[in-house]
Amino acid sequence: MSTVRVLRTVKEVRAWKKKFQSIGLVPTMGALHEGHLELVQRSMAMNEKTLVSVFVNPSQFAPTEDLSTYPRTLEADLASLERFGSNVSVFHPPVSEMYPCGISTNIDEQIGAFVSVDGIGSKLEGQFRPHFFRGVSTVVTKLINICAPRYTYFGQKDVQQTVVVRRLVNDLFLPTEIVICPTVRESTGLAMSSRNIYMDDTTRFKVAPNIFKALCAAENRYREMAQTEESVSAQVIKEAGLKILEATPGIQIEYFEVSDPVTLDSLDTVSSAAKASQPQHPEQWTAIISTAITLPGRDRRVRLIDNVVL
Repeated sequence: MSTVRVLRTVKEVRAWKKKFQSIGLVPTMGALHEGHLELVQRSMAMNEKTLVSVFVNPSQFAPTEDLSTYPRTLEADLASLERFGSNVSVFHPPVSEMYPCGISTNIDEQIGAFVSVDGIGSKLEGQFRPHFFRGVSTVVTKLINICAPRYTYFGQKDVQQTVVVRRLVNDLFLPTEIVICPTVRESTGLAMSSRNIYMDDTTRFKVAPNIFKALCAAENRYREMAQTEESVSAQVIKEAGLKILEATPGIQIEYFEVSDPVTLDSLDTVSSAAKASQPQHPEQWTAIISTAITLPGRDRRVRLIDNVVL
């Protein structure tokens, strides 16, 4: 039996929050892995207490996506948080608490208040999952309003999400600061994701690592050319990565893009002024190289995303 405190209602969270000067919020959908725990560790270093939300958010799934099968592992999640002791509490609300009017994955059937970040939310991931960032923006707004965290933590693996959420917070004057933490990877380079468990060992350890290899090849091509050129062709950068993905059996590419880190517009060229060290905020990045692919899973194709920033 876990000793981690679990809060299930907005009222409970607000009563708990009043006891502390500052809290950090780590929004998750559960199925916690080391990437999530790195966010918790960062929050603990910067705040008096940390609240980890564990909520599989229906509004960011389309009717055809994996809401019903998305891994729900609360007991294992609580066990993984035990290491942090009383510094961490969990907010695990029922759907009815977060969506008092009810919620359908069909946008046309949804009732109540929702939040959209226009423009950047419709690019890259938004082209393939047009409902997704509306759902993310809505639930993040709710979570921030519930607990008013000093800082809210996201991983760079979901890089477009971090850009959208930063715009959301800035435009709506939400009382928090977004902290973006580096992607945590498996030993093969594969970005940690709750969906990695959908793959068999051959795909996970032999095929999927080529995603990061492709991104690194694109980054390396940029670095090489930036030594002698004032700007580098985005197409040349992309070709270096696509060469690896296109040669990998089983992988289907949805996109492989070089984008502006603030507007997420596709770039024709990238300035050679990128720094060797990685700044913390999109406004300080030169470009984002990102990809979404699908590959064979145990019983269905698995969709994964990853990126590197320049």
